[in-house]
Order: sequence, then C-alpha cells, then structure tokens
Amino acid sequence: MDITTKIPVHIGLFGHIDSGKTSVAASLSEIISTAGLDAHPQSKERGITIDLGFTSFILNDYIVTLVDSPGHADLIKISASSVEIIDCALIVIDINKGPQVQTGEHLIMIESLHIEKIIVILNKIDIFNGKVEDEIIKIKKFFRSTTFGSDIPVYAVSAKNKNGFKDLKHGIFAIINSLKLNRDIKGN
Repeated sequence: MDITTKIPVHIGLFGHIDSGKTSVAASLSEIISTAGLDAHPQSKERGITIDLGFTSFILNDYIVTLVDSPGHADLIKISASSVEIIDCALIVIDINKGPQVQTGEHLIMIESLHIEKIIVILNKIDIFNGKVEDEIIKIKKFFRSTTFGSDIPVYAVSAKNKNGFKDLKHGIFAIINSLKLNRDIKGN
C-alpha cells in the first residue's frame, strides 16, 4: 500500500494519567514509529508517558497519525506542544474513574487553542461493573459546559481486548470527514 497517496491527518490523544491513552493508541495503530510509544527510558522506569509518542494507521483515504501526549500534571507543557500540530483530539477517560484533573486541564488547553473537533473515549469497559449508557450520559453532561457541548461523540472501548474499536474507527472517520483539511499530497 502506497501511503504517499493518503491524506495526512494528525489526532492528539489526551486525558488523565493512567486513563489508557497509550493503550488506545497501540490498539488503533498499525505503524508504530521508531520512537514508538513510551520509548523514553524514564517512561519505562516510571510507568508513565514522558514525551510525545507517534503511531499511525490507515483509515480509507487517510493516513492518521496519533500524537500520544503525557497525562501527568508535571508534563502539561509537552501536552500543550502537541496541540500545535493536531487537527482534532481524542479525550480518553477511564470509565471507572470518570473525568479527572488532567482531563479538565487538557480540555481547557484544547479549547483555548481552538481545536474544534473531539471524540471522547471511555476506556477500560472490560473492568467496569456499571451501565455504560449511564456513564455516557454523565460524560455528555460534563461536556455540556464546554465549547464542545453535550452533542459530542462518545465511544466505550476496552484497549485491553479491543472491544468497541470498530465503532471508534467509524467515529474517527466521520470526524475526519467533517474537518476542513488543506493538504497537498501531490506536492503542487
């Protein structure tokens, strides 16, 4: 497959530490860069994302690059740097914990830097004992007071066993198709 004919799209992954951003990126991805995910030595040592990670996958006419940003409060500047290069964002939330501090900080950052399209991912449904539908309603209420409103797409997934990823990819495709991308893939 010739990826040079694909339209590039850059999607940021944001969320609180341990929400499963890196696992979601790995579950979506077909191509993990040489830097990979959590390749920094301190990432392995501390068990957290320290730097931006890049992976990608093909989605119809698009080559989607995922920019995995740190969820730790001390690394918010690194997360902010990723907003400059992305077209839209995935907000990953641990369904067992709901939105947490870094979820809110990442949202403020994304809003202030005018990222217009997001998808919310409720991760870790494989270890959730409640009703997923009830959590989706809570999440939509949480987002009602943001610039994104309560009409945001929300997908429940398990990065561990990849449940929900087919629907998530359909949602990502719909968001990408709604973007106003200005890409010259032919080099003209």
